[in-house]
Amino acid sequence: MSKILILGGYGYTGKFLTKHLLAQTDVEIIIAGRNLEKAKSFADELHDSRVSARQADAADLTSLTQALQNVTLCLVAAPTTHHAETVVRACIDARVDYLDVQYSSGKLKHYMPQKRKLKKPVCASSPKQAIIPACPLH
Repeated sequence: MSKILILGGYGYTGKFLTKHLLAQTDVEIIIAGRNLEKAKSFADELHDSRVSARQADAADLTSLTQALQNVTLCLVAAPTTHHAETVVRACIDARVDYLDVQYSSGKLKHYMPQKRKLKKPVCASSPKQAIIPACPLH
């Protein structure tokens, strides 16, 4: 079963995405953010065995890489502009796909340098890894 870590999962956008994913899919969801108590509180409110909580700090590569263990997708629902490079690096290191739903031109400068690191397979069972920043709708 797929496991999605929602970074910023207890914020407005994260809560919306969590509820939508629970209603529309059978994935496991990890509510993550700097404040473990807030993550646990929201996870408990949902009364769903597919939801759990983890502490993850977008500014801390080690914290984030550890939180991404056994995760399929990191869904970023937090304004991580100042830490975009760290989040992308953690996803690459953990071999986790990355999807950012909040567009910021400040984040885009961190994606292109990482692209070259994805040219080679990142693991034998999954020959591709995706880094997908949000795109403006113009």
